[in-house]
Amino acid sequence: MLRSAGLTGFEQNAQIVVRGRRFVADFLWRELRAALEIDSTEYHLSPRDHEATLERDQMLRTGGYAVLHVKPSQLRHPAAFVGIVGDWLASLSRRPSWSPAQPRDPTT
Repeated sequence: MLRSAGLTGFEQNAQIVVRGRRFVADFLWRELRAALEIDSTEYHLSPRDHEATLERDQMLRTGGYAVLHVKPSQLRHPAAFVGIVGDWLASLSRRPSWSPAQPRDPTT
């Protein structure tokens, strides 16, 4: 679906290591440090699973990855799904590069 819409450059079920912990991203744009996660209620709603999802999200984000979570039901509407992912990727490609050695001005 994504490739046929022209959204390429991703790996599926790609491994990411953050602070020695290994994670698998459903879709990963490594160059953008962007992970798309398809999170179903079945595997992410119990208190334990929800906690694990939040922990994974926090680890990825603090490791410098942008993370977008979508529901499997969103895949039933390909145009809307591709639009959301495309807009997200476009916004990431426009973000300024930032390094902890050069903190951003909080007033901007």
